[in-house]
Amino acid sequence: MEPEGKGGAESESAIDSYLKTFHHGDFGQFRFLQALRTLQIIRMPGSKLECPTSKNYSPDIELEVSSRREESLSPLTQRFEPDIAENVVAASLLSVAQPSAPDIAEHFVVEQASLELEHENIMEEGQENTEAKHQNDKVELNSGLNELGLQPVGDDIKSLPKAEKVEYAKRKLENVSHSVAKRLCKVLDVEEKQLSAAEEEQKEMVTEFNSLMLKIKEKLKTADRKTKIQLLTLCPSSWTLTFASSFFSVSRYVIKRERDLAATVGILAVPTYTPRVNVTEEMRQTVVDFYCDDRYSRVMPGKKDFVSLGGGNHMQKRLVLNNLIEQYGEFKNEHPVWVRPPTSVSQLSDIVKTFASRLKSIVRHDYVTHQQSLFIKEMKQKLDDSTAIILMDFSMNYTSIVQDATQNFHWSKKGITVHPLVVYAKDENGDIVHKSLCFLSDDVKHDVTQGRLYQQEAIHFIKNNFPDVKEVLYVTDGCAAQYKCCTSFANLCEHESMYGIKASWSFFATSHGKSACDGIGGLVKREAAKSLRRPCRNQILNAQHLFDFCASSSLSQPISFFLIPKEKIDKERERETNLNAVSIPGTRSFHHFTPVPGSTSLIECRLISNDSDAALVHDLLPHQNLIVDSAENYIGSFVAVMVENNTFLALVSDVNCEEQEAELSLLEPPLPATRYTFSENLLSYVAPFPDIVCKVDLSETGTTYEMPVGGRVTQPQRKEQRGPV
Repeated sequence: MEPEGKGGAESESAIDSYLKTFHHGDFGQFRFLQALRTLQIIRMPGSKLECPTSKNYSPDIELEVSSRREESLSPLTQRFEPDIAENVVAASLLSVAQPSAPDIAEHFVVEQASLELEHENIMEEGQENTEAKHQNDKVELNSGLNELGLQPVGDDIKSLPKAEKVEYAKRKLENVSHSVAKRLCKVLDVEEKQLSAAEEEQKEMVTEFNSLMLKIKEKLKTADRKTKIQLLTLCPSSWTLTFASSFFSVSRYVIKRERDLAATVGILAVPTYTPRVNVTEEMRQTVVDFYCDDRYSRVMPGKKDFVSLGGGNHMQKRLVLNNLIEQYGEFKNEHPVWVRPPTSVSQLSDIVKTFASRLKSIVRHDYVTHQQSLFIKEMKQKLDDSTAIILMDFSMNYTSIVQDATQNFHWSKKGITVHPLVVYAKDENGDIVHKSLCFLSDDVKHDVTQGRLYQQEAIHFIKNNFPDVKEVLYVTDGCAAQYKCCTSFANLCEHESMYGIKASWSFFATSHGKSACDGIGGLVKREAAKSLRRPCRNQILNAQHLFDFCASSSLSQPISFFLIPKEKIDKERERETNLNAVSIPGTRSFHHFTPVPGSTSLIECRLISNDSDAALVHDLLPHQNLIVDSAENYIGSFVAVMVENNTFLALVSDVNCEEQEAELSLLEPPLPATRYTFSENLLSYVAPFPDIVCKVDLSETGTTYEMPVGGRVTQPQRKEQRGPV
């Protein structure tokens, strides 16, 4: 037999190969699958062949048939449909069980091929019927469009993109609707306005709805918190959280909370607040009894030692025997209340959550530490003739020690300030060299004034020894009392005008400020301590003695010493009392500061020194009042505002020019950061104008807001100027 539509020679060759495989005793799964692929018997259900049973064959044949069936059927059911697997295994077993198996197998193969061809013919006929039906629908549609006087649908529509097809369908549907309405009005002798009355009414309702929502939005700007909650319960539930929060200028959290309130209580509902836990009478009496216990207080014997409790009730005074901290400790021992048992029974997720929250800060700290160290290392390696690096730090004060000193001297030791400094620059030969400097003074306050005078002497040293230097980089730790404060940054902004050398300032990460300066300070104090071996004359008692000792010792070769009198520092400190500068918000988070060229008050602040763009540009000029010429210029814009010594970004909801205050919605976290979201704890905050620092530009990304890359803070107009530096 030969399947219809197949080449006879090809089918016979395939069948011969298949039968040859059956005639071999060692059939095997691999050869069996090869035969299936050759005959193309895949996923085509056919008539099942009857498998041989034990009734017709000898025990030896039965054992072999059973064994081959178990081995062949299991892997085939994983690759083919059950009917095909059963047929193939049956044909395989027939080849073992009876001599006429090749003929049966040949019949099975031909039958499978016929079924496959029939299936292909059915699929082709179905596809042709679908295309014919589509063509008939198109002819009927174009016929109707011609009757309505509209342009028919062309064949080129199929090649259009899906979006253009949708727009084409909408336009065609609208044209059909207008044409049908026009013809219907002519037939029934009615006006088209009467048919569109319902549509106009719907449009009017939409207009009124929009007007109502706008009135609610305007009311929210001046309403109190209770009224805001009630009005926001009227927000349509079909609006998304993002659209609703943007429309009403509130956070997504507020919209979600008011929707939940409206769903549970109803519209115009007011939330109920849980009262705080009050002190019970039993708890109060327990405390009174504790203090009246004779172990912790004594009754005073005087006749006038009493207090009046009101209503003619007098009580004798009692003298407390211990301080309140000790009393509280005894009270807790007598009345223990464990909020957590001694052995922790927390879930593993609690410690994982705590670890994850603390990991954020340590990751940031580790990143800043490595980046700052890498920046300073690269600056030293890439140092050119016009640049110098100054590392400086206050060393621990040297305390005067005298052998066999009197008791009075022992309790009145004087300290001496030791301030080492290292300068890195290139010499005449183009080699990078370092010069060690050490400043000594009897003034031990370690403030900004001292540091500035030491910087001034260092600049004079650089001009005399490295005349080609036009720019310096200060590198110090982040001590706020000595270096990292607004006063130092104000001096930095005027560095070029005062000394003719540009300057920038880089800070080490917190607790990572160790440098070569510490070695210089330790060496000087160690050599000074050795002077105790000398006789009891010419001891080091003040900064002048220490300077004379260092200048006359071997230390003067590698280190240049400078003596700064205390009187000079005090005089300079009095002059700097007129210095008035505004602190930079989030100063501790920034580690590199550069003055803005051409300005003596603007300074660029970077999180790390390698940042290409400044995270904040701050104006050190003080401000008193924000000049608000028009409330519309600020409502809906973002500003920076000072809240409890932190600087937050906030959205201006309302401005009251008469009261000089603005209602704000705060964003978290405080500056500096990269992304901000509306605060869940403080939804509305009223800030006086003096607390508002400046206007800022933010870009919205979903539920968060971001500062644009390279964006700068726009400083508002101020009334007062900073005094001279």
